Formats: sequence, structure tokens, C-alpha cells
Amino acid sequence: MGILRSTMNIDFLLLVDDTDIVDKILIKSMYHCVYKTENISQYSSDIKALGNIDIIHAFRKLSQKMLSRTKHLKF
Repeated sequence: MGILRSTMNIDFLLLVDDTDIVDKILIKSMYHCVYKTENISQYSSDIKALGNIDIIHAFRKLSQKMLSRTKHLKF
């Protein structure tokens, strides 16, 4: 979206029903889950350049409403 990020992680808001699918994708992509709760999952890779990924689980009405307003971008 044109905003400079100086951290080495990225945060995603994801429907809770999709977390198992994303877990499999990230494990195949050289990440491992380092922490998981009802609310979040955190992934890391031994390859430093890949950085870390934080996934916020959207299961409450407010977070699901946020996802309903997402913008689809073409790259």
C-alpha cells in the first residue's frame, strides 16, 4: 500500500477457519510455528531474510467485519 516498513515481520488478519490451511502453506514455505493461541499464530523461519509472520485469528464479529471491508489489490 506504499507504506515503508522497517521491521522484519508482517502481520495478517485471517479468518480463523483458514488457519489450518495457512499453517500447512507456511510449513511448506520453510516456516515453523513458534507460538499459537486462540487469538494469534506466530511463524518464524531459520532463513533470516524470510522474516517472521504474525497471524491474527479473526473469529470475533469486529475482526470479521474488518475483513469484509478489505481492498483487493492487483500487483
